[in-house]
Amino acid sequence: MLNVSLVKGRDSYSAVRRALELVRDDVKVPPTSKPVLIKPNIVSGTVELAATPVAAVRAVLDFLQELGVRKFILGEGTAEGGGTMEAFQRFGYISLKDDYDLEVVDLNQDETVEAVVFGADLKPVTLRIARTVADSYRVSVARMKTHDTVIVTLAIKNMAVGSIVHRDRRRLSHAFPAMNFSLAKMNMERPPDLSVIDGVVGMEGRGPVSGTAVSSGVALAGVDSTAVDVVGARAMGYDPSRIGYLYYLMDMRGLSPQDIHVLGENPGGCVISYKHHPTYESQLKWQVDDWRGVYASAAQ
Repeated sequence: MLNVSLVKGRDSYSAVRRALELVRDDVKVPPTSKPVLIKPNIVSGTVELAATPVAAVRAVLDFLQELGVRKFILGEGTAEGGGTMEAFQRFGYISLKDDYDLEVVDLNQDETVEAVVFGADLKPVTLRIARTVADSYRVSVARMKTHDTVIVTLAIKNMAVGSIVHRDRRRLSHAFPAMNFSLAKMNMERPPDLSVIDGVVGMEGRGPVSGTAVSSGVALAGVDSTAVDVVGARAMGYDPSRIGYLYYLMDMRGLSPQDIHVLGENPGGCVISYKHHPTYESQLKWQVDDWRGVYASAAQ
């Protein structure tokens, strides 16, 4: 069984911390030789609602520090609205350095390794991702949001797309079939080792940047990113089987909803149906005939 914690809360720190405590026994921190990357979601350097709350990151740092982690990397590469380091400063992340042994890294300026994704024609495309993401113990800390291409943006998308350096991100196709394939492939190859979703205050409507706040009052955590995102999508009122990358990941891994054990709250009592992005109906058109053959073409 794949454990996912689901808790209710009114502030990010306490909700995320309680969610992490419920899966404490599942979390295996790496040896000190392996970097521990904390990856928040900062799509825009100017829209704070589009960013992971600093309090959620602080809760993760405290939790992992209690498990023996002493040094951390806080890494992100903003997609728009100014530079990454300016966003770290503007939203208050830099203050974390006062309390933790924390290196702050702009992933857009990192050394790179190659990764293969899918173009709009569903042919393989090679682009570059940050080496720090590839080489680290990866912790995805995301705010719960709707999305303009893949319906929801949660732990998986935060880590996958955020790992692509900005100069190559334009090569990532946002065509609905291609993007879902790309997310599934990147997650199969480099999934988060620990996934956290802060939905105390999420974003609905025109996410992931221009939506509006919604108080859904939940937080989730788990070591299996697919399971965490499945439960997170349900908490937003979505059927995970209608979200392309979650459908592919569940199918490729032979997982069913019965394989996910939710700790904490009853999921049925935590659903706050998010307003869809205006392109929602179009986003549902991600299905591809012979998708296994198409996927295999880029996995070789």
